[in-house]
Amino acid sequence: MDRPTLLAWMKGNEWAASFLIAWREAMVAMDDLVDEEGTMLERSELAHICLERLYAGVFANPFFMEHSKTLLPLLIQGTMEWCNSNAQQTSSNENVNAVGFVRRQVNEPLVAWCAYLVGGRKWAKKISLLQVEYFHVGNETLSEWVAEVAPKEE
Repeated sequence: MDRPTLLAWMKGNEWAASFLIAWREAMVAMDDLVDEEGTMLERSELAHICLERLYAGVFANPFFMEHSKTLLPLLIQGTMEWCNSNAQQTSSNENVNAVGFVRRQVNEPLVAWCAYLVGGRKWAKKISLLQVEYFHVGNETLSEWVAEVAPKEE
């Protein structure tokens, strides 16, 4: 998620955009750790990035502190959805793969809720629809995502 897009979606609320960027950066680092990308030293740096973004970028963020009672359940749910999507990626059932492919976008409900907090219901609905194109159009396809974990032919 890029800052200009998020700032527009958050109606210029810097703290809301910063919160979402920090959360996204933490989740990208966590995903790279789970995928075991890089050397041990690189993975320890990823762990540091993840924790630093969570502690300083999320939990100390004024927007998060003000709305933590409604944001924290979404962070927990989003993390569970992401974990579930990793399991669904390896399923032999195409429908389960498709559900996992969509669920992996853990930020969509969070971004929509933050849009609601800064702009109300109509604004959140508008942003929710814009996210589909932002996160899903022109990016990795379902078949490419499933192929990432398929056994490699030798």
